[in-house]
Amino acid sequence: MLDSTDDTPENLSSEVDALRARLRKIAAASSSPVAGVSDVLTGLDAMLEQLVSAELDARALTHVSLLTHGLDAVASFLELENGTEHDEAEKAPTAIDPSGGLQQFIAAFQKEAKKRMSGLSLSMMNIFHEAAADSSLESSAQHLHAIRGGAAMLNLTHVAQLSGLMEQVIGTMRRVPTSERDWPTQALLRGYHLLKTASDDPSVYVDPEAADDVCSDLRDTFDALSIEANTPHTTHNPRAPRAAAQGVKPAEPVEPVGPLEQRILIVDDVETIAASVGFVLSELDLPLDIAENGEQALSMMRKSPYSLVISDIDMPRLDGIALTRMMRDDPTLNNLPIILLTSLDHPSERDAGLEAGANDYIIKGSIGGGELIARVRDLLQIAPFVPAAREREPRRRILVAEDTETVAASIAFVLSEAEIDIVLASNGTEALAKLKREPFDLLISDWQMPSMTGIELIEEARAYPPTADIPIILLTSLDSDTVRDRALSAGANRFLVKGQIGGGALLALVEDLIAQS
Repeated sequence: MLDSTDDTPENLSSEVDALRARLRKIAAASSSPVAGVSDVLTGLDAMLEQLVSAELDARALTHVSLLTHGLDAVASFLELENGTEHDEAEKAPTAIDPSGGLQQFIAAFQKEAKKRMSGLSLSMMNIFHEAAADSSLESSAQHLHAIRGGAAMLNLTHVAQLSGLMEQVIGTMRRVPTSERDWPTQALLRGYHLLKTASDDPSVYVDPEAADDVCSDLRDTFDALSIEANTPHTTHNPRAPRAAAQGVKPAEPVEPVGPLEQRILIVDDVETIAASVGFVLSELDLPLDIAENGEQALSMMRKSPYSLVISDIDMPRLDGIALTRMMRDDPTLNNLPIILLTSLDHPSERDAGLEAGANDYIIKGSIGGGELIARVRDLLQIAPFVPAAREREPRRRILVAEDTETVAASIAFVLSEAEIDIVLASNGTEALAKLKREPFDLLISDWQMPSMTGIELIEEARAYPPTADIPIILLTSLDSDTVRDRALSAGANRFLVKGQIGGGALLALVEDLIAQS
């Protein structure tokens, strides 16, 4: 394994020498000559001679490092093709027990990550060559995005962060004219080494301190690249593929006309998915609007400004790709960032969306794994501020205490029909802290929650003078007179079974209690 992170002539000499040994073993074990291996060995001999004599500058050393990683992947391919084994095969981890639950998915991810890392090492070989740079950057971004998506779904936080930041850097490099690119290869190579180590580890482990250090380096690199990428150049194609989250130039300065805000439009024809997206983004504390399809979204954007659009691809009446294309063709919308939601098994939709001009795409399965919120935060750094909706009257504020994301999302969606601001808490303890810190007009609480139950939360709220009279609705999965009496005796104003929150029942209770307060 090539795992050095210090590209000195001595370290690279050792890596090149090890690579030569692998290729010679492949050539010797093959029953017929492997085309090109002898030429590669000749080149490696010359490369090793230069390394030993220290005739290469820092840039050339980086070239050698990238080339060596790519050839290492080629050697792995040839070993599989010719039935030879790399010496490190003896160190391969024991097969994971099929009954291992989550470990099955981690093992599958690790297998896919190894393939992707081999592809990444090959694609990174050509990023210095102007003729092949763009295609190599695109291929590299795709490999990294695949790794990031899988890691996010499995909650492999450091792997997801590393691959995501590397993808952002590579995607931003694509937006800088080739002749003006200042290649951040050291930062990328450090990230590559850590991802390679993780893909070879049976638990996909990454050293947290090393990962944080490399991520900091990648963020600094990204910030520097973003300045260059956002500098106007002589050529600009708003339809150019944009694989990174920051693939949009900053909006034109807006003349102050009053309070400004950032507002997000969610576009999805499936209510539960729209609600889930809204739930995940609720921690941003930004106004969110929902459109049922691309046609409605386009109409809403032309009536009032937005800072960011998150759209499903597969929708009736103007799908996400067509919506993206129409936005890029509209001078008033062509700089508005858009993230597309796609299914894991539809890479063609993803590619078509990026080609149409989307800034990023998110696999639906990773919406709740921190992936969506991280990408949205990144885009909001350059997304435009828009005039605040000054016509909005003060809205009622409701606190929802629910530890199950899907239920919380359903509640948020049901209440989205009313002019209500919803604040979420994931357990009773968090809800009580919010109640004591800020004012609310109503509390909706689940009964069974970790840390503090809904009954305990109600009792604490009634004992605290500022919230002693706050209207409270208690939700439960059980419908019985005993449960109902227990809830009402604890201080709840209303009691509702979770299965009945739809159909207007919950909204009617909320409106009735608010009207009485």
